[in-house]
Parts: sequence; structure tokens; C-alpha cells
Amino acid sequence: MNRTLTVCLLISVVANLFLLYRLLDTGVTTTYQASEIRSSTKQLSDMQKLFPAIATGFSRDALMNAAHTVGLEVIEKDKGELYVGSIEFSLKGDTVVGIRFN
Repeated sequence: MNRTLTVCLLISVVANLFLLYRLLDTGVTTTYQASEIRSSTKQLSDMQKLFPAIATGFSRDALMNAAHTVGLEVIEKDKGELYVGSIEFSLKGDTVVGIRFN
């Protein structure tokens, strides 16, 4: 009887620890998901502001002028990388060759 009670108690403790872990994991996952949704929403907002202004071309100067026109922050990280808002543009010379959403 005593051994059966000990085994049942041990199984109960292990099951509760597993459920506690799952609860914590769900909380962390939900937090990261909310962060990604906020980031994606910000990027979408930036692109919606920027695309109408640069519909005529994708040169570096046109991109920077369009960003300043719609009020987005421009940061030049390296010679070939330009951040407009939360979006990274890859440049080759004076032409935009790629867009990355981080």
C-alpha cells in the first residue's frame, strides 16, 4: 500500500512538472509570436508608406528622397546596405538589388 502511494505520488509530481513546463513554453512562444507580429506590422506600414513614393524607380537617391518624403528614418550601415525604417535594402552601386525584412 505504501509503495503504491509513493509511485502514484511520484507520477503526479512528474505529470505536474511536465504541465508546468508546457505552460511556461506556451507563454514564451506567445511572447515571441506577439513580437514577430508587431515587427511584421511595422514593416508592412513602412512599405505601404514607401512604395507609392518610389514607383518610378529604385535608385539609391530616389529611395532616400522617398523615405524622407514619407518621414522614415534612413540609416546607411555599410556601403551596400541601407536601412529605411525597419527594412534593409541591398545596393549595388547606385541601384537597389534586394530587399530584406528582418
